[in-house]
Amino acid sequence: MPEAFTRETYPGDVSDPAALLELTLRIRQDLRDWSVHGIVLLETTKYANWSYSQAQQRVLCVAAVMLAAAEEGIHYEVSRAAIAGAHVLSPKLENFSPDVIGLGSAPKYWTTGAREAYAAAAFAARDR
Repeated sequence: MPEAFTRETYPGDVSDPAALLELTLRIRQDLRDWSVHGIVLLETTKYANWSYSQAQQRVLCVAAVMLAAAEEGIHYEVSRAAIAGAHVLSPKLENFSPDVIGLGSAPKYWTTGAREAYAAAAFAARDR
């Protein structure tokens, strides 16, 4: 996994506009470094029991990704998990096998977010 996935990427103090700007700039740099051509954000499946601060953190992170994508001219879209899952032959992403995308075994963090990230990446790469 790239180093960016191992560091904390939340903007920190949500009342500080400089933190959102700094996060957006870091994301822009990562997008350039990785030569990203498209981004698919999977809709959250969490709708209840959110604290306000958790929801606000997610909104700020999504906003930073959207801003970075727009500034870099990168295609950005939002998808439901079932649509991305169907693309990798598994409408329920928890059943998505790494074999479908050519991985012999599950990579690190497979059950803590990587599975969804790989499915979204495969979905983003469709027809490109």
